[in-house]
Amino acid sequence: MKFDLLYFIFFIVILPSCTLSKNSFDRQNLKKIEKNRSSIPGLADLSISLMGDKNWLEVHTDTLTSIPLRTKFKKLGDFSSVYVNNKDTFSYGHNEPIDSTVTFKRWKFFLGIGEIIYDFSKRDRSFPDYISTTGDYKFLSLGGRIYYRRRPIPWM
Repeated sequence: MKFDLLYFIFFIVILPSCTLSKNSFDRQNLKKIEKNRSSIPGLADLSISLMGDKNWLEVHTDTLTSIPLRTKFKKLGDFSSVYVNNKDTFSYGHNEPIDSTVTFKRWKFFLGIGEIIYDFSKRDRSFPDYISTTGDYKFLSLGGRIYYRRRPIPWM
């Protein structure tokens, strides 16, 4: 009985702290977006220019040789991914941009992957905000073709 009570107290304390940590992670990333909003389209264009004729490219910021460029990319994330496809696809069962996007990613163990998404599609699109009921997934439209997504780390 005492053992079960300890587990119960442990889960009562731990579960809310995970949610609070995720919300804190989101706030940090949203502040980064607001602070660096003007540089997002330029870095997205640079990521696209690095792509060449490929349909997909991922750039690790640590591999960039230019220190000023690496610093600019690091402000937005540890990875920059460019996706170009010929059709719209949807992920997680709801609308969100997958094709014609540049994604800047940061990840934190147990908190998930925070992504700044810049939509460079030639046609105007809009996607609704979505927050999962369990709080492990969040997709927010921030205007100006910029979106924020936090998702769980795939293997967790």
